[in-house]
Amino acid sequence: MPLDIKLLRPSHVLLAGFAAAIVFAASVVGWRVLNPLDTSWIEADTAQGYIGWLLLRHQDTPGWPLGFAYDLGAPLGKQVAYLDGSPLYVTMLWPFRSLLPDNFQYFGMFFLVHCILQFYFGYLISMQLMARNHLAALFGGLFFLTAPILVARTVTHFALGTHWLILAAFSVFFRSPPAAPLEAVAIGSLLAAVAGGINPYITYMVLLVIGAAHLRYVLAAPRQRRLQAGGVAIASMLVVTMAAAAAWILFGFIDLADPAAASGAGYDLYSMDLLSIVNPMSYPSLLLPRINVGAGQYEGYNYLGLGALGLGLGSVAANPQVLRQAFCLSALPAWVILLISLALALSTKATAGGVVMYELRLPEPVLALLNAFRASGRLFWPAFYLLMAAALYAAHAAFGRRIVGVLTLALLVQVLDIRPLLAGTRAKLEAAQSAVFTDHEPWQSLALHHRHLVIVPAWPCQPHMTPGGLQGFWIFGKLAGQRGMSINSFYSGRFSKRQAGYFCEKQPRQIEISGLREDTAYVFARRGNMIGINSARHFCRKVDGIILCSREPDTTEQDGLHWPPFRVGDTLQLSQGEDDRMGFDAGWHAPEGWGRWSAQSSRLSFTIQEPAKEIVLQAVPFVGGSIKSQRIRAAINGVALPEQAMTAEGELTLPIPAAIGGHAGEIVLQMQFPDARSLLALGLSRDPRVFALGARSITVR
Repeated sequence: MPLDIKLLRPSHVLLAGFAAAIVFAASVVGWRVLNPLDTSWIEADTAQGYIGWLLLRHQDTPGWPLGFAYDLGAPLGKQVAYLDGSPLYVTMLWPFRSLLPDNFQYFGMFFLVHCILQFYFGYLISMQLMARNHLAALFGGLFFLTAPILVARTVTHFALGTHWLILAAFSVFFRSPPAAPLEAVAIGSLLAAVAGGINPYITYMVLLVIGAAHLRYVLAAPRQRRLQAGGVAIASMLVVTMAAAAAWILFGFIDLADPAAASGAGYDLYSMDLLSIVNPMSYPSLLLPRINVGAGQYEGYNYLGLGALGLGLGSVAANPQVLRQAFCLSALPAWVILLISLALALSTKATAGGVVMYELRLPEPVLALLNAFRASGRLFWPAFYLLMAAALYAAHAAFGRRIVGVLTLALLVQVLDIRPLLAGTRAKLEAAQSAVFTDHEPWQSLALHHRHLVIVPAWPCQPHMTPGGLQGFWIFGKLAGQRGMSINSFYSGRFSKRQAGYFCEKQPRQIEISGLREDTAYVFARRGNMIGINSARHFCRKVDGIILCSREPDTTEQDGLHWPPFRVGDTLQLSQGEDDRMGFDAGWHAPEGWGRWSAQSSRLSFTIQEPAKEIVLQAVPFVGGSIKSQRIRAAINGVALPEQAMTAEGELTLPIPAAIGGHAGEIVLQMQFPDARSLLALGLSRDPRVFALGARSITVR
């Protein structure tokens, strides 16, 4: 006998759903993450937002724009908006900063709220699609809660877990009759403003769905009033869009003084593959195989799950007539969402199973606009939830009073299918560790005598060569944030030309000219970064494999560094990575198994113990396409050498000027390569890095 749903109270169904959402959140991230006093798991990309919060809570104001951390990327400052830190959240928490414990983190708490709201709005959508069947809506809400794309974004990008805002917009879209413009503009503006304070990707998706809701209103109007309804809808949508733009400006996603700072690169790299809705990618499915995709297309993860796919296909098979509704005029707004989402997610270089289907050449202004949303694979999410909603609607139309049993079975299959994803996410978070070497002395005592911390080179300039490597932003950002110091080095989703110019060019020159400031501790990646810098008032020594220069009043020794010099006849194999004798100061890519590539200009520095005549590089020039040779314009300690050219692998001999080679001391080799190009510029690949000379070894003769 079928269950009488009239006996079920909506409040009881909602409470059951909320309880399920809490259990689900705990099963995905675990207690470590949910515990607001546990920061031991924070690392990788999550660390960006946490550093922003640590630095912001030491300020006397929440910054302007809101969430602007003056001590991050000092002295320029940096908005939390581009740190995956959700400026709306940290601004809400800022007034309570003195009441919160030092080790407070908000990620788990907000993820729990996200899950509850994800279920709630999924429940509302299901109520609209399934004739207000509360029990069926409960299972529909659970389907939205267990969406694989929500889980997949949890590990490192908690701000991207606000999918409930997309569902809230869909709850307006599915209103029957369609929401009136006044109602849509009120709810849409609120959603757009909230999303605008959290993440631009989510904001765009809210705008797309709310815009489609306005189109539904226009199409539902009588023919003689559609023109008038269209004008009202356009005006209403302008208000919603202005709310989003105002939030972007208020919270720093748009910098009015430098609008181009929001643009990035890689729109066609971090895209979606056309087969992604049936591709489980890294986590195995019960039945479906993994399909190979491009290098950056992990961002296009949009697997629907076997339960959702089976529910949709099974419902259409049981009731093919439901497909007719997909081709009615009233379905046009849904097609707008689907096609726009698909086109933007596939990007300008669309693939299917890794096979390129088409590649478009867009004007630079259009591409710059699209690059603001460079992880284009995410832009399919509105279509993803639309497909999930369509599966639920089709199931209700096909199975009627049996819908609860069908949904129960489909949800069970869905959970079993994505179980590896759930387990993998939990395992990553359980294995994560925030511990770094700066948790210990002498790092923790730096704040006693220093207000500022300067890293050379800063992370935005040379991530592979900065102190601490790719995790250097966290290693030293955590130290600065916990000890109330400013720091110049940071990892951000966007770096402006102004920031790159300052941290990569102007600040190093200032240090070289003015020396080390007394109120600042300095961390250098290698000896070569210190060539020509006056460090007389700082005690410089190697600590944890890198160079720390700090004011130590109780230490009489001022220089604890002793650099191993080169002897005549010594050869250094550059494939072996870093060496105390050699400073790769600027213009070098990360070492590879055979050696390392230079960029358009490069600098090497080292010390010679005895008089030498020449430096010999075993090198291979970057040639190909229209590039037949590489010209080398070199200078040693500022003395220019005759220009040379290389067409094939061999020895590049650089004579040391007599005035320099006649005595031991510092050698600074600077090289310029006017023929350097990138593979992207030559049309050979999408690699934007500039190459000139591949150096295998260096010998002093």
